[in-house]
Amino acid sequence: FMKTNAPLSDEEIINEIDRCIVMPGQALAYKTGQREIQSLRAQAQKALGANFNIREFHYMVLKNGAIPLPQLRQIIERWISAKQETFRQEALKKQRESKPSAEKKQKLSP
Repeated sequence: FMKTNAPLSDEEIINEIDRCIVMPGQALAYKTGQREIQSLRAQAQKALGANFNIREFHYMVLKNGAIPLPQLRQIIERWISAKQETFRQEALKKQRESKPSAEKKQKLSP
């Protein structure tokens, strides 16, 4: 199966098969982590939209090293919330700056 479906040399295929025989749970753990990180990335992209930054996301995933996936989910969800709040605050600030205050309007009128 691997020979026809994976771009690996015979030696690499043998090594993969040996690894799965010796450590059958390792491949499952790898795939579980991969799927969780992909899910978190999709969640962050949806929540942050155009403000999503893949480098920041990678930094947040990697900065704590090897941690349990539920803990990683909490960290990423807090990061998403913090980023959303920052963007909300920036938008409010821009709104306030773009609207002339009543005091400014009085000064401008004759």
